[in-house]
Amino acid sequence: MANKVIKMTEYPESLPDYWNPYHSFQKNTNNTNDIFTHIQNTLSPFISSNIIYILGPMNRNMEQYVYKFRINLDENGDTFFKMTTFQQNEFATLSIKNNYFTKIHDDQNQQRRSCELSNVSKNDINSGKDLIEWAKIIAIVFGFTSMYLQDNSYITCPTRNKLFNRRFNPQTDHEFPLRTLSILKKRIGYYSNFNFYPYKKTNTNFLNKREMIEKKINTLFQTVSWSDFDVFFSKLDETINVIQKNKKNNIISIKFNRNLNSWIKYFEEIKKNYNYLKNKFNQLPSPFYAFKYFNNENCKFFIDWLELFPKYLTENYEIYEDNKIATIEIPGIKLLNEINQILVECKWICFCLNVES
Repeated sequence: MANKVIKMTEYPESLPDYWNPYHSFQKNTNNTNDIFTHIQNTLSPFISSNIIYILGPMNRNMEQYVYKFRINLDENGDTFFKMTTFQQNEFATLSIKNNYFTKIHDDQNQQRRSCELSNVSKNDINSGKDLIEWAKIIAIVFGFTSMYLQDNSYITCPTRNKLFNRRFNPQTDHEFPLRTLSILKKRIGYYSNFNFYPYKKTNTNFLNKREMIEKKINTLFQTVSWSDFDVFFSKLDETINVIQKNKKNNIISIKFNRNLNSWIKYFEEIKKNYNYLKNKFNQLPSPFYAFKYFNNENCKFFIDWLELFPKYLTENYEIYEDNKIATIEIPGIKLLNEINQILVECKWICFCLNVES
């Protein structure tokens, strides 16, 4: 860690030459016409063997650190500017690259002034908010006027039931898309807090999908009730009872023969989490309203319950009825999958770069 990030106050006598983007930001040098030359002139004094140190943002403890990056400058390359940390996900990582070939703008000059924020990971030093605002300042200093990103953030619940981890990958914790949790918790995407909005590319231009997402999420909240889920879980209980009474001669047993016991435990655990939510939040119109109270302490009850919804778990809505496979639709599954699909397809774009005061 020491050779990748340096606390300003701990090793002041051994600090390497570093670039201070905040100092450059105060100079208001974002009106340059030649972005590459401007980047080169700004950073060249601080680059040694493709290594650059950059002063990071101040954290909540009023501390600042210098981050170490590998940097590439190639005026003729598809990516003419890129800086990345050495080991991804070990601490804060930042990569900004030119967006000339992604056609966010019809005008080539505007394309040249748009950049991608390809990876920012919160860490023990700085929050995600710190680092996003930091990246925006760097982009403004370099002369970029717009920025886009793909929301590929995931969350791992520290108290999550290990049953689900074993179901997917026994070696790693199963992660859940943060974009979905943010929409359910706040009815707005996480990056909307930083003036990024969801856009989907069409044949002619980019369409802002924020209004569509908001309509679908409002419909989901207003039309799905606790009683809808009560009916669903009642049907699942009937299925489990049939399986437990006759494990050898029914269709469900044959279909899930290899993991029949884990299949039963899987749904019993989901129902237990659903019952926790219902007992705690039954004054709310539906479980979706309860996501307002999602946090790291109760996350397992929410995320485990959401296991019902991913498309690839088709058995989640197949039940045993009259010796046949019958289907009962999970309440809200179509709407939530439609919202997820929009979020997956969209890029989040900030057309007018600014930072919070």
